[in-house]
Amino acid sequence: MLRLDASGHTRRFTDPDFTFGEPVFVAQPGTSDEGAGVLLTVGSHRTEERSQLAVIDADTMTVIARAEVPLPIPLGFHGSFVRS
Repeated sequence: MLRLDASGHTRRFTDPDFTFGEPVFVAQPGTSDEGAGVLLTVGSHRTEERSQLAVIDADTMTVIARAEVPLPIPLGFHGSFVRS
């Protein structure tokens, strides 16, 4: 994931062990600063059957937290709908 900051510098988040899906932006409550918040993205491990949710600072593109699960989660899962 790439982000261009106000000074024109590129900020990047990568993890070579995971392939990440589309991030979802969550704004920081109580502020009107554009870009203040976090990105949530689900990643699938490239060789193992496990996945993670990464919480990334939207301004600095650094990882704030990760939550791993011992199973694969399909990319795009946050937008999937399946009738029962």
